[in-house]
Amino acid sequence: KNYKQLAYLYDAPFYFVLTFKISDELIGAAVLGFEITSASFKIIQIQGLGFVKNESNSTDNQVKSMLQSLKWERLLVSFAENWAIKNGFRRAKIQKAKNNAWFVDMEGDDPYYVGRNDRLKMHYDVTAKRSGYKSLNKKWWGKKLTKSKSNDL
Repeated sequence: KNYKQLAYLYDAPFYFVLTFKISDELIGAAVLGFEITSASFKIIQIQGLGFVKNESNSTDNQVKSMLQSLKWERLLVSFAENWAIKNGFRRAKIQKAKNNAWFVDMEGDDPYYVGRNDRLKMHYDVTAKRSGYKSLNKKWWGKKLTKSKSNDL
């Protein structure tokens, strides 16, 4: 149970959590964190569960396998957009990878930071583009939210 408490770095005040049930235990497999201001819905965290390399941990292996079979980033963004629409928001924003506190501007090619930056770009920038967001500025992707039949939860 301890790894679940330490697995996420909570950067946002509100979350949607994608869970995975193993036996009678719910595992938080991925999170989408957001903040709300008077006029905006901002997605500031898109994070899958981090795993410690442990070949013998079948729970970690099951969750990793489940996440790999889903387009979980877009699933969570779509769910968040539907929630935002139902709560009266007309626009949504996703922060750009370089605007993320965990992105490291660096010189050189430290494999750890290169890998982390690449994951951040996939989670934020690629997900935003594939979800129909357009670049607003150096910090944010933006999208006008519209209700459609597919928005019904």
